[in-house]
Amino acid sequence: MLALMVAGFLLHQASFAALTGQVALIDGVLAGLITTPQLRQQAWFSLEIIGGLLTIFGLTLYVKFIVSSEVKRFKPAEVKVEAPKEALRMPTCRFCGAVMESGSVFCPVCGKSQV
Repeated sequence: MLALMVAGFLLHQASFAALTGQVALIDGVLAGLITTPQLRQQAWFSLEIIGGLLTIFGLTLYVKFIVSSEVKRFKPAEVKVEAPKEALRMPTCRFCGAVMESGSVFCPVCGKSQV
């Protein structure tokens, strides 16, 4: 699609340059095949039109491809976080780290309040 657009654009530009006489080397390509200047000018004009049509066709295909392509949405990965097994068994004092009985408000070792 993109190559078709580029090829059409280059053909159009080369034909336009030959028609306007900007580059004599390009016009010399057809001079060996077509000797009549008027026929050569018509050939360059035809190539210019073909190049423009190729560019438009390639652009149309490209836009159609962009519009019809599906947007793929990725699902977020599910991360399972497991709580440490030690924390599930018995609570610990947040100051000294001693194991406490569940539901107790004061640490049996340091005596500080856990609330």
